[in-house]
Amino acid sequence: MGNALLMNTAKNLMPLGVFLRKTSLYVQEDFNRHHCNEAELDVLFKSSPGSQYKALLSEDEAEGVMLFQFEAGVRLIDPLIDESSDDFLKVEILATFEAEYQLVNIDGFDEDGMSHFLNRNVPHHVWPYWREFVQSTCSRIGIPEIVVPFRIIASVEEDSKDDHE
Repeated sequence: MGNALLMNTAKNLMPLGVFLRKTSLYVQEDFNRHHCNEAELDVLFKSSPGSQYKALLSEDEAEGVMLFQFEAGVRLIDPLIDESSDDFLKVEILATFEAEYQLVNIDGFDEDGMSHFLNRNVPHHVWPYWREFVQSTCSRIGIPEIVVPFRIIASVEEDSKDDHE
């Protein structure tokens, strides 16, 4: 995928909002803030754009809205306990977000461009909402904050280099 295609797609999408669509929370029954310092727990992260996006078009198909899904999760685990044990997983926070964009020019819709945008741009737009969600959830369940790292954007030069290979 070329940078030009991604740039054209991004110019054709105006951000409208990021919305929480689904969550799942697990806290081991006996785990609380008093247990957080008793063992060295590992933090595992996962994130992925959804595999699909959806277009909501007006009746005359003159304008539309694009909906992209993004899923993320974080787990606190005890690495000294066997994975099959009920005591292995201490906390799990999962969320699905939907990023909504106004399609500026319906004629500029490009299937490949939308797919590329989903994988490259949507994660960066949703990431701050994910970070805040984890922080506030940790506070609400009474455990120390799990720090979700910043998402670093690869340089344009690296992207351009990849396009020419």
